[in-house]
Amino acid sequence: MPEHYERYGFVQNPFDRKELDPVERPIDMGSLVAIDGFGQLQSVEQYLQGRIGAFQPAFVVIEGGSDSGMSSAANAVLAKYRDIQGIPKDRFIALKMPLQPTFNNHLELDLYREWVLEFYDRATDTSLGLNLAGVLTNFQNIRPLSNATTWHYDLRGVLAQVQQGFVPPNEGFGTRFRQIKTVEVVNKAKVVFRAIRTVCVFTAVVGVLPVDFSSQNVDVHFWKLGTLTATEVETLVNSRWGTGSNLPFDPAKFGPFCAGRGVGAVLKAADGLLQSMARANPPINPWPDPNDTWPVDLRLDCRKITLPMLEALANGWK
Repeated sequence: MPEHYERYGFVQNPFDRKELDPVERPIDMGSLVAIDGFGQLQSVEQYLQGRIGAFQPAFVVIEGGSDSGMSSAANAVLAKYRDIQGIPKDRFIALKMPLQPTFNNHLELDLYREWVLEFYDRATDTSLGLNLAGVLTNFQNIRPLSNATTWHYDLRGVLAQVQQGFVPPNEGFGTRFRQIKTVEVVNKAKVVFRAIRTVCVFTAVVGVLPVDFSSQNVDVHFWKLGTLTATEVETLVNSRWGTGSNLPFDPAKFGPFCAGRGVGAVLKAADGLLQSMARANPPINPWPDPNDTWPVDLRLDCRKITLPMLEALANGWK
């Protein structure tokens, strides 16, 4: 039996939950749908333009829950920053840091040690053609960041020297800090990158940041992602499906079932419905002519779906 998406004429899963990454794949920017917090992308772009115009670093904090699309949003910010600057794709260093370590009492120090190693490796990659050899000697010496009291000031001083090796606006870098554990990661970034032309994007699960974070950090753009309304669910599935044909299930009925969930959970549920239909209606012949309607796959009536079934689909259970 063909894959559940192939039988509908797709070469890849229209409801794939993979992280969108416009930094590496510029075409992914077109898959961002202006629903929930993603509708604020334009205001994020305006913030970036303002910081770039003032020759200041940009800091964006994205807060959300599970399956809210934080990583995709963070990647979009990096791509927007690069494009506003006019930096060619192959001359922009995008550092994507892993989850913040928690193995001792210096969480921020551990994370920035990892950042230093990653930056050094990327900056010395000869394929990028960056002329940084003359300014990386001090950077190499500081890699241990041994002083737990002054490390962020030490790193700032070295970065100010390293930045001289970049040729703006044709070269630059930005960082994504994924699911930070403490607000101090942001506070330390303000010190480290204060004199650097760069962008730092932080994602944080709801509850990590203090409730007054936004009002107390006016130089940071705070971007909140949440859950979708029934209308937004319908917009999302229709956008991903495209205009080649009608959806084989009814988004107007599917929407209310998925309302209150994050974008990732909605995509899982939609993908699960297609898989269920493919199993229930195995095609005898290859998929009919594109001009045909759906005589083979009956339009799925969401009133026949139980809440336990939807829970299973939305959580990725088979």
